[in-house]
Amino acid sequence: MSDLLKQTLKGQQKQKPPVPKKQMQNEDEDDEKEEEQDQFDVDFNKNSIPVKLQGSKPQPIKADHNITHSHHQNPQQTKVTKKIHDYSPQKWNEFYDEMIFHPNGTPIYIAGKNKAPIFLCLHGAGHSAMSFANLANEVKQYATLISFDFRGHGQSKIELENPNLSVQQLLDDVVEIFDYVTTQWPKQTVILVGHSMGGAIAAKSANLLITSQKADKVQGLIVIDVVEGSAIEALPFMEQIVNNRPKHFKSYEQAIQWSLNTSTLMTLSSARVSIPEQLKEVRDQNGNLISLDWKVDLLKTAPYWMGWFEGLTNSFLQIRIPKILMLAEKERLDKDLTVAQMQGKFRLIVLQNTGHSIQEDDPKSTAYNFHDFILKFRIPTTVEEVEKLKQIGIGKFHPTIGNYEYQQKYY
Repeated sequence: MSDLLKQTLKGQQKQKPPVPKKQMQNEDEDDEKEEEQDQFDVDFNKNSIPVKLQGSKPQPIKADHNITHSHHQNPQQTKVTKKIHDYSPQKWNEFYDEMIFHPNGTPIYIAGKNKAPIFLCLHGAGHSAMSFANLANEVKQYATLISFDFRGHGQSKIELENPNLSVQQLLDDVVEIFDYVTTQWPKQTVILVGHSMGGAIAAKSANLLITSQKADKVQGLIVIDVVEGSAIEALPFMEQIVNNRPKHFKSYEQAIQWSLNTSTLMTLSSARVSIPEQLKEVRDQNGNLISLDWKVDLLKTAPYWMGWFEGLTNSFLQIRIPKILMLAEKERLDKDLTVAQMQGKFRLIVLQNTGHSIQEDDPKSTAYNFHDFILKFRIPTTVEEVEKLKQIGIGKFHPTIGNYEYQQKYY
């Protein structure tokens, strides 16, 4: 359901303008056909504000102390020529450094191993750990990013058909992975990160972990583009939207292009690594590929939808650790969160020129804000720093963390 929430709230998908004919006048006949086929393949944002190409950092414009708007241009949305329209799938090891399997069959992906802190990332329904792949490539400059596939998703070996995705089961799974991660990396602290469904589970997991005497390990919470009120309001429309998606694709390239054409994703590199992990190959008796279908039947998860999001606001607000909410649009805030944000109970970051999958559409700005989160809130990155903070107080404490060099890159 992750990619569909924003489409529901928008009411309709964005429409892309055709490529102007002037761009095709000097091409030969083969190039003209190729250009016509590809003209809707990449979303160009003509209204974005240009920034310097070398060594520039996104400079948030603060409306108040607790809300940040990032207005810089998303480099992945800059005009792209057809020469780099490569829609072939990308593999996990182009972004992550290592992949290991938990004894229970859960694949765990690691980037920036042994750096502190650890960002433990939870993906949305129907997605996979690859929805954090491009972000991992950025975050590993200064920290460790670990993500995993929920049961029935990605490369998980747990309940491949009709997985139990109840909120309680997902919470149990997160606690189990958290215990494993903190055992393997005992010196680092953890910041929980969740997108869409994963954001709701992250907030509820954080409360469970802190009340189970693991407060020193959980030092921060980041929720990406999910709000309880808006999500629950969207639920009655979800069946129609799910049914409007293609049920089959002929190739991975076709699926990747579809995701860009519909603005499900806005970054080619993210689509190339994320979309293939959401699909499964259907073959005939001779092993010939018939089609690519969705791994997760979202309609079969409908009984769990309310449980994911109900109580999210309360879980998010009551936990007493530094936390931020990242949204594509400020208008997505419901009444309770709007009041809480005005009271300074959390920091709101609005990333412009992104869709529902913020961390995929603009991984560089997301990574910048993760880094800034640690510095602004003075979050201890190791267990040793937690003890130091207790001794000297927040006023004199400064976390140890590597630099993040924000450089524009064309994908």
